[in-house]
Formats: sequence, structure tokens, C-alpha cells
Amino acid sequence: MPAPSAGGNADLVLEYANEKNGERWATVPVAVFFTRDFVELYRYIEYPAIYHKDRVLGLLRAARAGETEEQTKARSGRDITALLESPFFDVWARAGIAEILSALHERLLTSSR
Repeated sequence: MPAPSAGGNADLVLEYANEKNGERWATVPVAVFFTRDFVELYRYIEYPAIYHKDRVLGLLRAARAGETEEQTKARSGRDITALLESPFFDVWARAGIAEILSALHERLLTSSR
């Protein structure tokens, strides 16, 4: 994480850092939505909730019975490429959009009551 005095956009990086498993990272993409008065409405960081990236990639990268290290690397590379070229990558992208729109809609409904 950058020092607060680092300048540039360090203040934004610190404010909107990704937090997972007790750790913080300066990750992108981050989308934050505000009112005209800069009240935060919703913060979206990196991936939709339905996409369990670490678990999925961990399973694809894991060695299979009888594989050498070299075979595992080659096979997992093919498997990850196939995943990224499959419809699931678009499904997850659309899930991110749906998550943002749903959260903003919910906020709109609940904040006016």
C-alpha cells in the first residue's frame, strides 16, 4: 500500500483498497458511486460476488494425480485459457454489472424512505 504522502492518487488507493482474507491490496478496477453531494452510494471492487476467482484458479492450477510439475503447468495454462474463452467470462462480467445496478437500485429505494 502506498504511503499517504506519496501523492498522485495514493489517498484514493488507500480509501478504496481491496480487503480479502484479512489483507489489503491496491487493486483495480474499483467503481465508486456518489450522490451530487459526494455521499457514497456503492463501492464495487474487482469481481462480482458470484466469481470465486481464487478458488476457481486454484483448482485449475492444482496438480492432478500423476502429473509432473511441467505437465501441471502446461495443462493448467490450457484450462485457464479455455475458461477465459468460454461463456463464463462474459457471465461474470455481466454479473458485475448486475451487482452494481442492483445495489444502486436498492440504495435508491431504501434511501427515499
